[in-house]
Amino acid sequence: MAHLIQLAQHTCQRGDLTVFERILPGSLKRIFYISNADGSIRGGHRHHRAWQAVVCLQGSVEIIVERADKTDRFVLSNPDHCLVLEPADWNLLRNFRDKAIVLVVSNEYYEADDYIHERYTRENSLGTGWPARKSGVYQQVRMRVVGHHGAIKRAGKLLIVLSGLTLGMLSCRKSAVPSLMRSIYFQQSI
Repeated sequence: MAHLIQLAQHTCQRGDLTVFERILPGSLKRIFYISNADGSIRGGHRHHRAWQAVVCLQGSVEIIVERADKTDRFVLSNPDHCLVLEPADWNLLRNFRDKAIVLVVSNEYYEADDYIHERYTRENSLGTGWPARKSGVYQQVRMRVVGHHGAIKRAGKLLIVLSGLTLGMLSCRKSAVPSLMRSIYFQQSI
């Protein structure tokens, strides 16, 4: 389960030294950072093997973490706070603010087959989006249809993709395909 830890920080007149050690199992194999993402949504996946540790070095970011039975929300805005994500933690990074710089450290090298993009709560059809939770927080999301395949277009269906995450198929009348190509609105429960 995802958990927040406070990194050891040593402060003196020369500045702050924050220590990142003994956080993830195994050795550190991949380090990357996300920047210039204010207003964007990132993530939208979990892993088969990779553990990750996330630190917001500058600005702030909100991270939604979902398991089959639970959803948690974390806001990182301090460089000595580290969110540890286990492989089963589906995560979504959003609400990047104040020129956020988010550092991610992993104990696995990048491998496309390690990523699982499906949410635990995702249904196979769009309809009104993901099912409402008891807390019922809805966010209106403007989404562009980024592509279609000729066979799909002829069948009157469009493949819907948001930030690289395939959400499903949307059935429509063939005559509606051109207007749907411009934009679609749907409700997303998070």
